[in-house]
Amino acid sequence: MPHIHKISPLLAEFYDQETEKRFNENFVPARLRLFRVVAILAAAAYLASIWTDYVAFGPSPELKWLATTRVSLAILFVIAALSVNLKNIRVNVVILVAQISVGIAEGIIQTIHDGATGEQISSFVIIFSLYIMAHNRLVLSMIAGCFFGAVNIVSVHWLQPSVDLTFNFVLLIAMANLFGALVWRQANIFRRREFISYEEVFNSRANLVAEVKLRQSIEDE
Repeated sequence: MPHIHKISPLLAEFYDQETEKRFNENFVPARLRLFRVVAILAAAAYLASIWTDYVAFGPSPELKWLATTRVSLAILFVIAALSVNLKNIRVNVVILVAQISVGIAEGIIQTIHDGATGEQISSFVIIFSLYIMAHNRLVLSMIAGCFFGAVNIVSVHWLQPSVDLTFNFVLLIAMANLFGALVWRQANIFRRREFISYEEVFNSRANLVAEVKLRQSIEDE
């Protein structure tokens, strides 16, 4: 495999920056479409969750905090979905901000729900989704996943200062990050291998066309 097509096993990106740039230019349109859909669905899910909060807490100060947190996050998701269409916008940064915001919001929600077991289990699903659904660079998704985990671990330990409970939750968060990172790493490597195949076919055809034209020009002479 040519050096320009070598993929970093750690970052799941091309070593060659020009090749990575070409890959991103080819992948960006589909990536943005998917992120917009995911962001809108996430906004709808957080808004819908206000009803479950109402059932759990009724008209109370806790409900106001939860509703404010969920509505704020939903608005941020909508803004992120719209802003990725703007020119000269750094898409990776927009997605990272959305990922980090989920960590902050879930920390607040976890605190209000008193670190309930259901909320802790949902943390695993959310962290995994931060990798798979956000479609950001692997290293940035790892930062967001670790930030999410740190915020929620502090929240759980503060609410229920039990060494065993905190240790189990740390293991849960670590497993979620490890599993999400491994799956997203493999997905990134697979996409780049597909891109290599596409480039090789494209270059072969271009070389063939150039050779045919060269032969035709020689025959014409």
